[in-house]
Amino acid sequence: MTAPLRIAFIAGEYPPLQGGLGDYTRELGRALVQAGHDVRVVTRRVEASLAPTDERAQGEPRVLRVVAGWDWRAWLAVRQAVRGADVVHIQYQTAAYDMHPFINTLPWLLR
Repeated sequence: MTAPLRIAFIAGEYPPLQGGLGDYTRELGRALVQAGHDVRVVTRRVEASLAPTDERAQGEPRVLRVVAGWDWRAWLAVRQAVRGADVVHIQYQTAAYDMHPFINTLPWLLR
């Protein structure tokens, strides 16, 4: 067996926010955790009333709600959150990132 990977997903939305991108990311993350990988999801903050009480439950990816909004200011939070990852995977659907071009430049910024 190969060593577990450290995988960072970047997702413009993630439960409890509604959207197919977030739901897909969660299911893929769960499968990779079950396969033994260290998975984190970098996503936007949600208001306290929506935030789940335990996002690090057994079998769930670690959720880092560090992005206030998907614009140029997100760069520092994203860069810090993905540090040390073997794989950075952007779950892309432009509306999930508020239609801002930041997400399109992120692969270039992270290389």
